[in-house]
Amino acid sequence: MTLKELLVGFGTQVRSIWMIGLHAFAKRETRMYPEEPVYLPPRYRGRIVLTRDPDGSGALRCL
Repeated sequence: MTLKELLVGFGTQVRSIWMIGLHAFAKRETRMYPEEPVYLPPRYRGRIVLTRDPDGSGALRCL
């Protein structure tokens, strides 16, 4: 192993440990679901559901 390879490997390990440290102590983005409702955009349309024709024929409607 050359000195350059050793320094590059050591630098990679130091950078990885630094990144893990940053993520370990960063503020969490957890939401307390029942107390704090999830934000839904105004144009959110909900689940996709197949609907039937209102005339009673039982045919599926394409929305």
